[in-house]
Amino acid sequence: MAGIDSDQLDIEVQGHTLTISGQNRKQSQEKNPNSFMSMNSYGAFSRTISLPEDADMTRMQTKKENNSLIITLPRKQAGQKSNTGSTI
Repeated sequence: MAGIDSDQLDIEVQGHTLTISGQNRKQSQEKNPNSFMSMNSYGAFSRTISLPEDADMTRMQTKKENNSLIITLPRKQAGQKSNTGSTI
């Protein structure tokens, strides 16, 4: 997630739905002898992904690597009970 700090991301699992949301804030300033320029940018986003019925939410792992968010969600083993929700 280029340009977004990990503390600006929310990852939530409810039932069999994964939601990734966050806010992107950027500020820049440029000072010259004759001028001063300040730019601010702000935006919120949310992505929702349906997960397979056999996804094991209790073993979900997340990491940020090379400006990419990597979410690993293994499948349940046969006979394992369903988990209703989780927030990271």
